Amino acid sequence: MKNMRINVRQAHSDTYNGNPYIAFAGIMTGLLSVILFVDELDAVSFTVVGVLLFSGIYAYILSYAHYNKRKFLPFVIVGEVAVTAILSVFNIQRISEQSVSIMQALVDGRANTQNVTYVVFVSSVVLIYIIYLLEVIFKNRVILTLVTVVMLAASPILRLEVSLFHIFVIVMHQVIVGVSYAVLGRRKKMLYTTRSGKLIHKKSIIYCIAATVIIFFAADIITNIFSEYMYGSISGIEQTIYKTSKRISGKGSDVKINGEISSGNNYQSGITQMTVTVSKMPTEDLYLYGFRGGEYKGGSWDSTDDDTICKNIDRTEFKKETISQPVYASTYFKKMYYYINIYMRNSGIVATSNNNKINRKLDVKYVNDNYKQTIEPYYNSGSKNFSKGDDGKKTYNIEYIEQADMQSEWREKSNEKYNTTVRDYKNVQQLYKAAMTPIYSAVSKSLVPRLTSYVQANPLTSLSDKTTFIMYTLLSNTRYTRTPGVMLGSSDIAEDFLFNAQRGYCVHYATVATIMYRLYGVPARYVCGYRLSAEDFKESDQSTYVAEVSDKKMHAWTEIFIDNYGWVPVDVTPASDGSCAVSYPGYDINTFNNVMSEHGWTLDKASISGDSSEDVTYVSTRSGAVKVALKKGFKVAVVVVKYIAILTLVILIVLLPLWIKLYRVSRLRKIQSLSSCDIYERLMEMLHFAGDFTGYNGTEEDFAYKLSARYGNITYEEAKNVYDSIMYIRFADTDKGRSYYKKNVLVLYRKAAEEIYKELKKKKRIVFKYIHCYI
Repeated sequence: MKNMRINVRQAHSDTYNGNPYIAFAGIMTGLLSVILFVDELDAVSFTVVGVLLFSGIYAYILSYAHYNKRKFLPFVIVGEVAVTAILSVFNIQRISEQSVSIMQALVDGRANTQNVTYVVFVSSVVLIYIIYLLEVIFKNRVILTLVTVVMLAASPILRLEVSLFHIFVIVMHQVIVGVSYAVLGRRKKMLYTTRSGKLIHKKSIIYCIAATVIIFFAADIITNIFSEYMYGSISGIEQTIYKTSKRISGKGSDVKINGEISSGNNYQSGITQMTVTVSKMPTEDLYLYGFRGGEYKGGSWDSTDDDTICKNIDRTEFKKETISQPVYASTYFKKMYYYINIYMRNSGIVATSNNNKINRKLDVKYVNDNYKQTIEPYYNSGSKNFSKGDDGKKTYNIEYIEQADMQSEWREKSNEKYNTTVRDYKNVQQLYKAAMTPIYSAVSKSLVPRLTSYVQANPLTSLSDKTTFIMYTLLSNTRYTRTPGVMLGSSDIAEDFLFNAQRGYCVHYATVATIMYRLYGVPARYVCGYRLSAEDFKESDQSTYVAEVSDKKMHAWTEIFIDNYGWVPVDVTPASDGSCAVSYPGYDINTFNNVMSEHGWTLDKASISGDSSEDVTYVSTRSGAVKVALKKGFKVAVVVVKYIAILTLVILIVLLPLWIKLYRVSRLRKIQSLSSCDIYERLMEMLHFAGDFTGYNGTEEDFAYKLSARYGNITYEEAKNVYDSIMYIRFADTDKGRSYYKKNVLVLYRKAAEEIYKELKKKKRIVFKYIHCYI
């Protein structure tokens, strides 16, 4: 009988250039890096386990065929494509509907079909082959990296809320592919081709995983302990960069007011943009509006169009002769709240010792002399008078009155001419109110479904109740800060602010308040401009009061319509300490407190179910910060472990047979590196496992005879030769002939293993071959 050797060393040719296991891991992490973007859309979802399972099978078969069964690779590709094509044909309608749903979710955050598993699976198969071509065939990882980076950068625009696990997958993909390429080098040999390569790979993966875990928890703890310091430092650096860029570019003095709702931090340059001069010291905050928002577009507001509303009133109502000439709505509406109050005082309706002194004058001078956008106070005369100052720069002035000087009732008197004017103003007000109500109380509910449901779940009737509830919602669930970070929510920015980020500044507060007013049926508009207080003004030599206004005074608020006052500002943004005192005619802090008490609302209990004050306040102590950090970190870690477990399960299901084979080959390979005595001891273990020679340890004098008698393929001479060799090696002082002895021991071991395997039952054969790996 010919001697046979246990030889499991793989021969590597110069054309060998990879390993299926690493390729499979690279393809799957690359695939996950892309398809998880779909999973992060609020409007749609898919069965992650199912997609990963079937995609994993596809990816592994492709990787295995590429490296180990190259001649079958064309058949594998054709077979996988054919199976996918057949599934697609039988589900073409479903795939088409799901594709449209994904596009809808990306564009406007809604979808007709929520479950998009079919289209994600088909897309996954396509992505597997794209990644296979790019990273396995062409060894190019740049394209997929660019795609993931662009998707991450565009996530706020696409309403994608990128999870920590997603970032982890992207990083792991780069680690796997990067380390693999680095080890391959110019020879383009995959890991596991040499023992040193295997060691490098193992250490690299272990170090990367350990570093990821340590950095994750360390960063989480540090950012909670030193949150305000860290965010303050980072924001301070960004603020400095912002200021410097504005000064260098010379654009810091530009007046830019629009309806865009920022999803990032609010940085201010502090550069003076204008000088505002008033004839009298203000007794109340001076709101100067520059933009008024009409239709909400989701992340921005379109400008109002009062001119069109008033012109439509003129065209329709003059035909009915309901308006006395020359009181045109388009001409008088904007300024009638100023003039009616002046008129009532001049006519003696309002008894006061200062009848003619309620009007105030406001002068505005821009630093950059660019008046494409202008600002105006509330209750103004409707006309801006432009002129040039002593320095040759343009300026304009406008007259206005303060809200405190306005009358809540437009009373009539015996003078018929006066009464006619008052009745015309009242008529214009009612016509305007009727025309604008459906416009400025409208909001697209599909843009803000959560806000819509929230308002519907809390029905209220009076304006005071609605205002109080809006304030209660904002104050109990959110925190004011100019540096909330970038909002990466997948929902509308207003909903993301209220339900997710819960940190923001004036544009976010004003937007949510305006939308909630409208959902309650109250006409409201988003306004952006400047807010000045009496402290901002300094008396000048000309007995006027001057304020140097920078972008630090830029502000946003909402406005509602009150009879006989018109549009009035409602400032819902709290101060940095969380306090807020909303005030408009008929509503003040006392009203707020009374309504809160009537409904049993308290600011220390969040109005939105599931949220608490802990979610919207910073931890004050370091020990508390560590606890919160660990708690949050643990929750995120659980999610990460969950996904890793799913991915691991898929990999194990696919790779279990191959892993067992690899384990067996590895164990058999180790036998060749054992010494003669160790192989002899393993022979005795194998005999004892089979139930033979249980009372022997191999040193008995009759062992060779009984071994040859027990197994027919082993001669007495072979057994005796091995026995004598082992005894000689154990007790001799020389190493001479040990390699020769080892060869004989291996032959004896193999023959005994073959005979034992034949005699064992099926279950024991499996343990013998795959667990103990004796053969």
